[in-house]
Amino acid sequence: DSISEKPYENTTIQINLKGMFASQLGRLKVDVHINDKKFQGDDDYFHVLEGDFSQGSSRMGSALDIDRSVEIVVVAYDEASGIDAHGNILKNLGIVKIFKKVSGTWSFIESLTPPMELVRPHTKFGSSVVVNTPYGRDDTTILVGAPGCATAFVFVYHTTSEAWKEQARLYP
Repeated sequence: DSISEKPYENTTIQINLKGMFASQLGRLKVDVHINDKKFQGDDDYFHVLEGDFSQGSSRMGSALDIDRSVEIVVVAYDEASGIDAHGNILKNLGIVKIFKKVSGTWSFIESLTPPMELVRPHTKFGSSVVVNTPYGRDDTTILVGAPGCATAFVFVYHTTSEAWKEQARLYP
């Protein structure tokens, strides 16, 4: 909710389970309580991914996904400002940041942005994201939605090249 309550915050998450339906009287829900030793002396049950607040309201975490098999988190900032080829500042362009867990700590790896020829205001690159590593393969795929240009982008990371490359664009 982008609001930091101190000393702690309770969050309600709705869980949809296949074959189970929530009723009006007894909905399926879970209360998640995050303990923070800075305030209560308990152990930490979370990691903080620091955002870039230089762009104002960029909606860090507007969409995110995790692939636990390779310990990669993809975090979208779908309202982040950007710059076009002429140096003009564009609102709601969007950016996606990739974090990898190394030695127990989440570290920033790389940012993904829309290709320059599709850069325009309100692209909202990162409105939806999915990360997946197919079993038995050495490549990881990230799918990034950008409704402002009616496109979904497919990025692939190959361990041999150690780089994220745009592999395909999907159109409606």
